[in-house]
Formats: sequence, structure tokens, C-alpha cells
Amino acid sequence: MSRSNVACLSLALLVGCAGSGRQVIDASGDGGLEQDLSHFEFSEEGAWTLQQASGNTPERLTYWLELSADAPAQPYQPPHRSPRRMALLREPVARDFRLEFDALSTGRSYGHRDLCVFFAWTGPARFHYLHLAPVPDERSHNLFLVDHAARRSLAPVFEEGLAWPDDTWVHLVIERRGSHVVVHADGIVVLSTDQVVLGGGRVGVGSFDDSGRFANMSLEEL
Repeated sequence: MSRSNVACLSLALLVGCAGSGRQVIDASGDGGLEQDLSHFEFSEEGAWTLQQASGNTPERLTYWLELSADAPAQPYQPPHRSPRRMALLREPVARDFRLEFDALSTGRSYGHRDLCVFFAWTGPARFHYLHLAPVPDERSHNLFLVDHAARRSLAPVFEEGLAWPDDTWVHLVIERRGSHVVVHADGIVVLSTDQVVLGGGRVGVGSFDDSGRFANMSLEEL
């Protein structure tokens, strides 16, 4: 991804009130302290591009980060079975947070069609992730832990998942406070659990092995 293309996305790193330690990363049309994605790290950099809205795109969307369905030239191989397609923020290292963004799944329609949210990431062998998919089971639509071993789900199997609509953006809000994490999709709770076990770490978005789009991202430390 070239610097000239990445610079098109307004992603501002804003520091909260003095002495509070709170940080906000906010995407806005007004720009801010940073005008590029230099504070993102991609597990498969060639799979991610910056796209500009056109045609029938909703007005609130100007640019989005696109995760391609095409296999990258150099696929990421995690040390343990876990998601391969990650865009991780380099900063802040957050414990409790509120992450908000618009998402569009562009993958094929099947039970485990997913987009993911990563948090408490301290390295490729230790982190949590939220797998958001239509059909819940022991491998899908749950809070997962990667802790120097293959990923495992932490919460009981949910009754319903998140049925990604085709060609429709979904507004997601994720809040983590202590051991509790909750996911709202267009204002409806689609996942909630008190099984978080890790502390602070980096936050990011992506997919286990599908494709999607991410826009209007903001991250606030709580």
C-alpha cells in the first residue's frame, strides 16, 4: 500500500485531556494530527488497500479500508491456529475501550462468514478476538482466546449470530470494560460476555480468512 494512497484517509490521533491518559483515534473528514495509516500494522499488507466512495455509497462514507478476497502473495502464517488477516493499531495499548466503525462483509455467504475485532493483542501468540458470523458454534461467533495455543472460544454458544447482509453497511460498536465485552450491530446487541481474561493490548480489525470493508473508525480508551 503506497503512502500516497494511504494518506487519503483522514485518521487523526488525538490525545485526551492532560493527565487523564485517555486517547482517541478518530476518523473524520476534517482530518487531524495524522493524515495516513502509519499507526496501523497489517499481517498481510498486500491484502489491504484504500478505496474511495463512488456511486450509491452512503453519504457518511468517503473512504474505506478494503480487505481483499484475493490471496496475498505472502500469506501470513500465525504461530497457532488463529485469524490471518489483521489490521492492528500500533497505539494506544488499551485495556478498556470503545471501538466504533462501519463494516461491510464482502465474503461469500456461508455460516462462518466473518469479520473480526482484535484486542488485548500483545503478540501473535497472545490476544483476544471477537469472531462475528451468522451461525454460532464452538468455532464461530464468539469471544476467542489465543494464548500460546490454537484459538479457543470462551463463552457458551450463542443462540443467534450476526447475519451479514449483502451490499449493506453495518454500524458496529464494541465496548470492553474489565472482563465484559459487548458488541452492538446497528444498535442491537449481537454478542455479550463476561469471559474476557487478558489485560491491555493493541486493538484492530480484520477477518479470520474472509474479506470486508472498514470505515469511520474511532477508538476511545475508557
